[in-house]
Amino acid sequence: MRLEALELEAVGTFAGPVLIRDIAPGLNVLAGPNELGKSTLLRALLTLFLEGHRARKQSLEELRPYGG
Repeated sequence: MRLEALELEAVGTFAGPVLIRDIAPGLNVLAGPNELGKSTLLRALLTLFLEGHRARKQSLEELRPYGG
């Protein structure tokens, strides 16, 4: 499986919709200032692929949107 785009909303620092597209095969680098949401994005991907959809774990609670 190869990811070509990511879209998420209401996850951690991302209250509104976020779209990352044109993900190339091979190595892709996420770069940006602190508190932009890079770690949140990676944590969401790990949760998506490694946790069950009915999981009630702390990892899911940590992905709730801030202030909501």
